[in-house]
Amino acid sequence: MNVSADMPTVMQRLSLALLYQESAKPGWLKAFTFHTGSKEGNDPKYKEQAEALGPAIAKHTDIRLAAFGGGLAGNMGHAAESCIEHDIRLVSASLAFFLAAQGEDPEGVIASVAVDNMHKRMRVMRNGRRALKTDLVNFFKMRKFNGTQAAISLPGGFGTIEETLEQLVSRNGIVNRHVMVGYDGYWDGLKHFLRGCSDNGYRDGSDVKRIQYRPDVVEMAKTLADWNSKPAVMEPDAKPVKNQWDAYVKETEDALIVRAGAPLTVISELYTLLTSYDVSNIPGQTLFKKSKIKPIIFDSGGIGYYDGLEQQTDMGFKSGFVHEGRRVLLHFSAESKGANRHAKQVKAFRPDELGVKHAEATEPKEPCRA
Repeated sequence: MNVSADMPTVMQRLSLALLYQESAKPGWLKAFTFHTGSKEGNDPKYKEQAEALGPAIAKHTDIRLAAFGGGLAGNMGHAAESCIEHDIRLVSASLAFFLAAQGEDPEGVIASVAVDNMHKRMRVMRNGRRALKTDLVNFFKMRKFNGTQAAISLPGGFGTIEETLEQLVSRNGIVNRHVMVGYDGYWDGLKHFLRGCSDNGYRDGSDVKRIQYRPDVVEMAKTLADWNSKPAVMEPDAKPVKNQWDAYVKETEDALIVRAGAPLTVISELYTLLTSYDVSNIPGQTLFKKSKIKPIIFDSGGIGYYDGLEQQTDMGFKSGFVHEGRRVLLHFSAESKGANRHAKQVKAFRPDELGVKHAEATEPKEPCRA
């Protein structure tokens, strides 16, 4: 499984040079990305916060452009509609069959592109037209969109965690600021995990410093306005990231075992798998080329490495953003012996055994034994 940074071409370097010039003064934050769940959750506050996104941005900032993943279900749809209603223009990047199933974009979505994988979807939202240099049709659609300089994560499930982690390990010339909006401590688990990675020496802490945690979208909007009142923080060109999947992920007959210390690039890739699993059985479509879906087992190695991630994942289930039936897809073990023992007990699933898309999920069938 390949995980690599985007290396800039000559044209991209010229674009970055212009970006650096524009970002040397206040007012550099011209667009943001927002992430949240495609379900409403089981607390009305989650929906209320999504609906309050547009009003908060319009009242407290001068930003009038945002990017999102294109889905209009659940709180993602509520957040998108609230932005449109307050004259915040939207651009979207989504998997092709989602756009086909959704139909026409609502007024206020000024550009929409279909992509074939989730990583490209994120690159488009983050880097705009620079991510489409070999795709002339979509490049033309996005010709006025130069990417986003900040991201917002409202409460959500597997997909929101995956998008957040990928934002944290991305590079686009500016230190891409991130605000986690966590009503009632929603993001405490992820905060604990990221802080633990830094405190225990598994990361240098620079990614952790990118994140601010706020209790509601009003405080989030004020944070964006504060950032935008000062020059941007720039970063050096991205360096190649070694493929560390094989160093941390062991694949058995029926499971994936993730040992302690895995970098965020690997964790992000694993949650990309979980997100794919969660949309596995849309009628007539599938994200799978393999016949077996293997549960993921996180091995904390006796040091509690994944405790925060377990806490955050459990919050997704408890809050109603991820169906309880999806618990069969991931497990957490305190130490390696337990993880290896668990890997012998679980069985892989076929895509059709997981039921329909998580918004309508039912309990999974018995796992396949093949």
